[in-house]
Amino acid sequence: PVTIKHCDVLRDELINNYEKYGVTRYIFSDDTYNDSADKITSLYEEVFSKLPFQLTFSSYIRLDLLHRFQETAEVLQKSGLRSALLGIETNNHESAKAIGKGLEFEKQIEYIKHLKQNELKNTLFTSGFIFGLPKDTKESMNELENFLLSKENPIDHWICRPLGINPVNNSLQKKYFSEFDLNYEKYGYTIAGQGPLA
Repeated sequence: PVTIKHCDVLRDELINNYEKYGVTRYIFSDDTYNDSADKITSLYEEVFSKLPFQLTFSSYIRLDLLHRFQETAEVLQKSGLRSALLGIETNNHESAKAIGKGLEFEKQIEYIKHLKQNELKNTLFTSGFIFGLPKDTKESMNELENFLLSKENPIDHWICRPLGINPVNNSLQKKYFSEFDLNYEKYGYTIAGQGPLA
């Protein structure tokens, strides 16, 4: 079950960490810190703005949600966001849709450029990219590589990895596996040098 910590409790913990240990910088391990405009506004108004110090933090930020709710960029800045891990994943729009992300790559890049000149100009942006997603082509992957190495790239740091598929053995708990692990054949992938799985 998910436990939600009350803002008063969180604020007291942050103040305690500051007074006892001088802690002002955090990594918030939230799978999507900006999944709700109400959440991040509440955290700013009820927690961060009431601290006796300026907190700074890093977290995972969905760029497509930030683009959709652009008023949240200023809230993130005032809250202390100093580095954001963006899950852009691919430059191929069809591949992005296959993994549940619909904002076009070009719009994401233009929005990052905007943020770095405006609301989040003091924020470092990192993104992961996955090669070998459904609908990826050699051409689209080469284009991504060329873009990442170009001066047009506003992303401060990036990580590229091939899509990893770990076929699921029936005895394992499936909730810890990705859609590609569970149904790789549906997406046209095969496991090299291996016969049918038990």
